[in-house]
Order: sequence, then C-alpha cells, then structure tokens
Amino acid sequence: MTGKIKSPLDCVQIKGEEKQIIPLFIIAVLLFVAVAWIAPASAAANANIVITEVTPTDLSPGDVKEITLTVKNQGGRDARHISMAFQKSDHISLIGSSTVYISSINAWCSKEIPITIKAEDEITEGAYAIPIVVTFGEYYFNASVGYVTTSMPSTTITIVFNVEGTTTLDVADVSTDPLELRKDSENNDMTVLIENSGSAKARSVSVKMNPHSPFVEAYSGSTSGFTEEIEARSSHSFVFALDIEDGAEEGSYTIPIIIEYIGEDAHKYSRKKSITLKISSQALVF
Repeated sequence: MTGKIKSPLDCVQIKGEEKQIIPLFIIAVLLFVAVAWIAPASAAANANIVITEVTPTDLSPGDVKEITLTVKNQGGRDARHISMAFQKSDHISLIGSSTVYISSINAWCSKEIPITIKAEDEITEGAYAIPIVVTFGEYYFNASVGYVTTSMPSTTITIVFNVEGTTTLDVADVSTDPLELRKDSENNDMTVLIENSGSAKARSVSVKMNPHSPFVEAYSGSTSGFTEEIEARSSHSFVFALDIEDGAEEGSYTIPIIIEYIGEDAHKYSRKKSITLKISSQALVF
C-alpha cells in the first residue's frame, strides 16, 4: 500500500497522537502581518511632516537643476495647509517663490514636490545646506465638535547639497599674423585661444609651446604664456612668436603644447595638446 511521504516537519508524535505542525513559513507570515498592522497604531498619533528623500543632491558650479523632494506625513493624522519656507543660503538658492505650499498629505502618505535650485558660478566644492521652516495644521475628528484643524508647532528641516566642480581646458582656436606663414620669416605671431568648458575656474594657467624645425622661438620667452586664472565657461588668448627657417617646405606642421593649471581641488594638472600650423608657398616677386 502506498501513500504520501511525510517529512519530519509534517507531524510529530505527542502522547500517542499525531499532531499536524504549522509550517514555519506560515508562522512567519502571520507575525509579519501582525507587526505591520500594529506598527501604525502604536506609532505617534500626531501629524509629522518630514522630507525622506532629496534627488539629486549633487551640483556643479553654475548648475540650474530640478530637484525632487519626497515630503511625507509620518504621523497618524492628516496634515493640511502645509507651508515650506526655504531660508536664504550662501551660494545656492531656490529659483522662483521661496515658499512651497501643499494643500494636504494624508496620514502615512507622501508627495513628490519639484523645486529648482541654482548654484553660483564661482561656488567652491563642499556641502551646502538650505534650512526649510515647515508649518501645517493637523486635521482630525473630535468627538465633541466633529472634524477640526489645529495648528501645529513649526519645525525646521535642512536639506544638503554636495557641490563638485570640474575644470576642462582645451585649445579652442588658433590664428596667425600674418595669415599666411612663409619660410625665412621672423616674429610670426600665433594666438592660441584656451577655453575652460568646465564648471570650475582654473588658476595659475601656463601654456608652453614646443616648436620643432622649421619653427624656432622668435625670442626668449616667446613660446610660453601665463595667466592668473580662467573662469568657468570662459577663455583666454595666449600670444606666441615664432621664426620660420629658410628652406622650410610648404605644408602643415603639428606643434605640441603643454597646458598646466591648478584646479579647484588645489591639485596641479598638466594636459598635452597640439596645434597645426601651415606654411604656404613663397609668393613670386616680379
């Protein structure tokens, strides 16, 4: 005779009688449901407005970015007429009205609120806080008078943003004077435009040109340039002077340059770039 094969957990023998054991996972489920039902009932009864999430929190200098605040009523009563007054903060600010109004948030519920934050162009790296003064009314049923709204004490919530700047220097343009370079010529001016397309300033910027034949330095110091700083999203022109050797062949030549600067993190950086110069054929003179 065959039958269902039972595991040791299916039953045990107690005083000669077979007793069915409730599987452990069913007990776990029942406990979870009980805890989930008890938790809100045993938590604070009063309405309580908090910010549970700020997304994103990373900013760069000059950013104008939309931020999402998750505002939650972490209490057992509804909240009405919620006012969030954003206080002044150094270097970062709210665009538009400084006060955000929310008509209501029910007990234990959340709402996502969009705001727009502006970071100053020359803000340094670090953490920046914006305090928010929150006022609201608590809405509940009073057995004597029915539903009422009671003003709650104001609270201050602080949100924090992390600012990280980036510096990106590159060659944006090259021009020469005269426009056409000729062999056996002297003091040819080369204007190299260096652009900072990053979000943080570059300090102590030096540019060094390393010419090779048929180009030579026109005079001492004519192949290097320096400026105290290049602001974010701006540029600076460096002027160099080169002579061209007699007998130089016409064509295009690549000249290496080195850009060195100090970033917002106080570290020194070096970038290897290059420019292209073209020697034209000698004009015929009659």
